[in-house]
Amino acid sequence: MKKLSHTLVCLFIFFGCSNNQKECIDNQINPNGDSELAVVMRHLFDNSLEIKNLILDADTLKSNKLPSELIQKFNDNLNLLHTAKPTDENLRDDGIYQAFASAYINTSEKFTNNISHKNFNAMVNNCIECHEKFCLGTIQKINKLYIRK
Repeated sequence: MKKLSHTLVCLFIFFGCSNNQKECIDNQINPNGDSELAVVMRHLFDNSLEIKNLILDADTLKSNKLPSELIQKFNDNLNLLHTAKPTDENLRDDGIYQAFASAYINTSEKFTNNISHKNFNAMVNNCIECHEKFCLGTIQKINKLYIRK
């Protein structure tokens, strides 16, 4: 009987996840759901990875321009850093997060105004500095954004 119960549970999990695999994977990563701020940061990571791939192309650095749609998406997400609802409602109480967010926004604006490897990596450094204080587990992922020559 135990073996049958175990088999049935495994089948339910397998078929439940196979119907919507991404949702199951997301639920395993964050079983409590995603906060608005976590989603914004994931979008910023995706935007930054796309930007990194573009600036690795020498033509992008020569022209000092990125596609305006990409910059707009990136800036839209930047603007949400101060207002998106965090997982921990008390995150902004001591002002530390707000200072990190402001520093990141300033560095990001410097980068978008002057596209370079150095400015991009400075932006990534700000991510790491903030994540050394909050949400340590993402540092390994953020490290993938660095442009290494």
